[in-house]
Amino acid sequence: MTSANKTKGDVFERALRDFLGEAGFLVSRTRAGYERDYGDIHVLGDGHGPSVIFQAKNHREMRIGAWLEQTTEQRREAGAKHGVLVVKRRGVGAPGRQYAVMELSDLVALLREAGYAE
Repeated sequence: MTSANKTKGDVFERALRDFLGEAGFLVSRTRAGYERDYGDIHVLGDGHGPSVIFQAKNHREMRIGAWLEQTTEQRREAGAKHGVLVVKRRGVGAPGRQYAVMELSDLVALLREAGYAE
């Protein structure tokens, strides 16, 4: 039998996957239970694996520091360029209104790659 917490997490991950797909990204949702964790959702890039991984968290208590460390490790495991922690906001259902969290140096790298720096 599936636990309520697992179901809650699965629903959140599927909502994020669908939101990113509808925004025009080629996305895939990873399967749970692997020994090596590669993140929950991958945005596929140049055909050589994911460019960005998303780690989704839907918990009552926020543990941003620990979750960011997990996200960084999962980005490395997946061989992705970028990793984003997405945290579910209490009482907010719209996927686009959730918290997207990353370290500032990672955001700067993403913005440079997108061409925003000289």
